[in-house]
Amino acid sequence: MNKIYNFKDLERPTFFQKLLKKKLPQNFVLEVNNVLAKKQLMKVTQSDISEIVTRYGANVLKKCNSALTELYTDYLKYCLTDKVLSETELQELKHLKDILSLTEKDINEIHNKIAGAIYNKSMKDIVSDGIIDKSEEDFLIKLQNDLKLSDDIANKISEQVRGQFVQDFFNKAVSDERLSPQEEEQLELISKNLNIKLQIDDKIKSKLDRYKLYWVIENGEIPEINVPLSLEKNEKCYFQTKCEWYEMRTVTQRINYSGTTASIKIMKGVRYRVGTIKPQRITSEQWKQIDYGSMYLTNKRIILIGQSKNSNIKLQKILSFTPYSDGVEISKDAGRNPLIRFSTNTDIFSLILSRLLNE
Repeated sequence: MNKIYNFKDLERPTFFQKLLKKKLPQNFVLEVNNVLAKKQLMKVTQSDISEIVTRYGANVLKKCNSALTELYTDYLKYCLTDKVLSETELQELKHLKDILSLTEKDINEIHNKIAGAIYNKSMKDIVSDGIIDKSEEDFLIKLQNDLKLSDDIANKISEQVRGQFVQDFFNKAVSDERLSPQEEEQLELISKNLNIKLQIDDKIKSKLDRYKLYWVIENGEIPEINVPLSLEKNEKCYFQTKCEWYEMRTVTQRINYSGTTASIKIMKGVRYRVGTIKPQRITSEQWKQIDYGSMYLTNKRIILIGQSKNSNIKLQKILSFTPYSDGVEISKDAGRNPLIRFSTNTDIFSLILSRLLNE
């Protein structure tokens, strides 16, 4: 008796199927399964299967091809539980292929899928530390030979697993939109160890450069820039941009008139109003552009060199700020709160200002 296949009861035909003496294709597969369950595999003959085919019709093999390949798959999985295909198992698999009338194409697809999955899992286990040493290389070569896996399939799996590991490490490293020198160094080391080169286009490279700068601004020494200003002692400038300067102003939108009135006709087309008219002013608070020019952020203040005048906000006077995609609103401890509008690098400005306010 074969311990891989278990005996199964045939499905009962319906009344009309009995009346028409119609054979159920699924019962053909069950009968083949039961023959395999009763005998040792090598003792199951082609005639055993042919006798069942005769009762169901020659086209049943084509109809049930996928189910027959599952019977083969079950046996292959059993043989590969120890990750080795012995010569005896190879002979048994070839015999099973022949009696089930499976094609080389069927067998290759099944073998590559099952053996490939085993090789894939072992490959993932080995690269989990980002290194493949000599002993691990030897193991993979032996495993490939034991699984009877072709070079093309093994190489494809290896490249895919190594590439995915490097990509996953990269994605995790930049998931916080930061890239530290240690993460960058480790990424380069893993890529070298696994012989994988990350495909980085100009757009991704630009993003990485920004993530590196983010990390430096928050953790390292903020890059200093030279500016054409007379700065105070120990004052350093970290940011410069063209900007517009806004402040809240009260604006009159319209004037309404109210009060009790009456109208007296004097002549055709002319009337005389009597009563009291009370003007009612409608106003609102709106952002109004005060100036424009160049803005500088230093370790002591925000400086505006405007067209009308120059002004500055000392960092110690800033209570908080609200960043936008096109500028920053500053909240001070006294006076009007300005809105500084500029179109680029608002993220860089906000990170620098945040660090300076927290130091």
